[in-house]
Amino acid sequence: MAHQDSAMPPEDHEPGSDAAGEAGTAFACTSCGAVAGVVRLVPAGAAVDMGSPIGEQRFDRDGAMIDRWIGGRNWQALDPDRRARAGEILAQPHPDPGALHAIHWELAPFWCRGCRRPYCRDHWMSTVIMDDGFYDYTAGICPSGHHQILDD
Repeated sequence: MAHQDSAMPPEDHEPGSDAAGEAGTAFACTSCGAVAGVVRLVPAGAAVDMGSPIGEQRFDRDGAMIDRWIGGRNWQALDPDRRARAGEILAQPHPDPGALHAIHWELAPFWCRGCRRPYCRDHWMSTVIMDDGFYDYTAGICPSGHHQILDD
């Protein structure tokens, strides 16, 4: 299947919600056009708002912030090679969320590997998996019935 452009222009996601970062983009849900997720690169030492209850954090490594996903913000550490590859993808006029997912699945957890499309949280049927009373991971089923882990 050919790549369909799912990158949204910057004005299509909330201004002022940006974490510190160098490059980033919002990706649209294939089903409804809403924001599936926003991916931003975050340099080491930059202050990032991780939302409630965590608040502002500074990480000692370069990483990526994945925002507006399943109800919160996630930060993923990136080694120099992965950071460079993610930066190249995000700098393209039409960034490919599948290419981000190929670097590390947590860079684009909204990307369905089966149908190769991004979906917002409203279009994933998600189930939180607990282990002895503690959060373990979130599993999901996309609108086409593909199963995958959404958050770990």
